[in-house]
Amino acid sequence: MAQWAVMCRLVRNFIRSVAPSLDRLSFALMCASGLLLAACASPRATPGSAGLKPPTRGTTATHAFVAPDNLPSYRLDTARHLYGQNRERIYAGVMPHYLRAVGVLEMDVDAQGQVESLRWLRAPTHAPDVMAEIERLVRQAAPYPAPASSALQGGSARVIETWLWDQSGRFQLRTLSEGQGESVTPMPTTQLAGQAPRPGTGGVDGGTIAWQPVRVHVVAADGR
Repeated sequence: MAQWAVMCRLVRNFIRSVAPSLDRLSFALMCASGLLLAACASPRATPGSAGLKPPTRGTTATHAFVAPDNLPSYRLDTARHLYGQNRERIYAGVMPHYLRAVGVLEMDVDAQGQVESLRWLRAPTHAPDVMAEIERLVRQAAPYPAPASSALQGGSARVIETWLWDQSGRFQLRTLSEGQGESVTPMPTTQLAGQAPRPGTGGVDGGTIAWQPVRVHVVAADGR
């Protein structure tokens, strides 16, 4: 609006200075040309720009930035460190279908790689000796690689790992696991305890009851 007022004032002053030497037709044409020139020079609002204001001096436009999740990479670092500290305890190859214990352990590692605390998210309470051994191995392997500053929350990095423990006392970590066998050995046909087959039927209530093993898929507490 300020530019429009200035332009109109300049045009008006110019017309007044030359008006005495012009006839009526030339005067009218000059007035029309001056108004058209002023209209073209004035800024026009574009659609959608009415509510926008230019950034003030000294500020820059910024965009929200979400830092990448470095915990998966740090979990890989801690898993490799544990493997390096316990080479003779690592189960080589694909693990059996049935394991002695499966546990999910959460640990907090400080900026120097020392273990601050341990928490069981899924404790193999049926095997307390395995629980104690896992905790001993975790603490004994410290110090771990120092976590990146972006992985620290409240001064420590939280790592969740799933432990797969074999009957032999060897183990694998879910992060570096080679998997488990899928084959299931069929179990022999049996009968319900305490019930005798009816004469001439060869089984209970006219048939033999077969027991089959069932594979149960358990989701780890860390969602993996």
